[in-house]
Amino acid sequence: ASIKNWAGAPQELTEEQILFLTSGEMDKLYKKKKFACNACPVGCGAIYQFKFGDKQVEDSSRPEYETLGSFGSMLLNGDSLSVNKCNYLCNEYGYDTISMGATVAWVMENYNKGVFTKEELSGIDLSWGNPEAIVQLTELICKNEGIGRILNKGSQAAAEALNKGHEALVTASGIEIPQHDSRYGPGLARTYQYDPTPGRHVKGGLGISHGSQPPELKYNYTDTGEKDVAGVATQEMINAAGYCSFAEFGLPPQSMLKYLNAITGFDYSEEEYNKAGLRSFAIRYAFNIREGFRRKDYKISDRIVGKPPLKDGPLAGVTLDNEKLADNFFEALGWDVAEGLPTKEWLLKTGGLEQVAAAM
Repeated sequence: ASIKNWAGAPQELTEEQILFLTSGEMDKLYKKKKFACNACPVGCGAIYQFKFGDKQVEDSSRPEYETLGSFGSMLLNGDSLSVNKCNYLCNEYGYDTISMGATVAWVMENYNKGVFTKEELSGIDLSWGNPEAIVQLTELICKNEGIGRILNKGSQAAAEALNKGHEALVTASGIEIPQHDSRYGPGLARTYQYDPTPGRHVKGGLGISHGSQPPELKYNYTDTGEKDVAGVATQEMINAAGYCSFAEFGLPPQSMLKYLNAITGFDYSEEEYNKAGLRSFAIRYAFNIREGFRRKDYKISDRIVGKPPLKDGPLAGVTLDNEKLADNFFEALGWDVAEGLPTKEWLLKTGGLEQVAAAM
């Protein structure tokens, strides 16, 4: 998870700050009952209750990992009640907790660097780790009041509107980065930057597990393309078929293909299944191509790829070659590497994309 808007190291957090935001500790304080999807063997959810001002909240979901990182370590905040309040606000008003927490972090960094004043922030003292201030700012954004009117569209739009604070942005094509560090799992940099919906960890590629490999493997960029493409095909089918993303970790090999065939009546082979995944990826990419996007238009903030690298912590000295990862991906996919475009031959060979081929 991010620490201090992706610029910090673990030693900036106390053991208590980390412990208080674990589900084991929060369950003791807030858990009302367990919640899970029907027949799920994992059962990762829970319903919480807590006091919020004069209101007793009786039915709030337990914050998930992304939310805990976004409103916790990313802000140097170890106060679990404030995280739960922000989670509740985002759910009630329909906001993404990743982008919300990252936008608060962007403001917080700029405030602590003197870029923003307290007066500019509707009188909020947004010092690092101030739980009351974090909730106040989140509520202003949700209600579209005060400085929240400018922050409502996210950090990059706010930086452009206010014409300052750009150095603290951590985004992929304007979308705030989720709580999985690409400096630890380098394959995520390609996914964040070059998925047709950038900045999302639930899209395909080398994946989160890529970070678990030893440094001599995961920071070696010579042979990543085929595995990256395979990861895209798999994740596209997980998303398109409506599987829980945890299914990728918990089900035996080929089981998702077997379930899909059994439920739909299809008779996909493994090759056809993978082609369907790549077809899904291509049709999503085609929308961006139609709107004029090319490879040069997909951006990622320097900070999240280690430019410059961190000076402290386990990721000290790490700089990624994110463009080499993208070269490998597009080459293995069989697309135009320079432009990031599918060829007509690839579209026709993959099948079902004849209209896209004709339009291009």
